[in-house]
Amino acid sequence: MGARGLTVLWTVGGAVVGLLLGIASSLVFPGIGVGAGVGVGLALGAALAFAGHLFARDRERGRSER
Repeated sequence: MGARGLTVLWTVGGAVVGLLLGIASSLVFPGIGVGAGVGVGLALGAALAFAGHLFARDRERGRSER
C-alpha cells in the first residue's frame, strides 16, 4: 500500500473513530450535549487523520533520507 493509500486509510478511519467517540461521549456524559460530543469527535478524527498523514509521509521518504 502506497503513501496515498495509507493517508486515505487514516483519514477515513480517523473520521469514523472520531465520530463514534464523539457520539459515545455525548451519550455517556449527557450534560455536554450531542453537538459538543460530535465536535470533540471531529477534533479527534482530524488529529488521527493528520497523524496518519505524517506517518504516510515518513514511510514514503524511505530509510535513505533519514
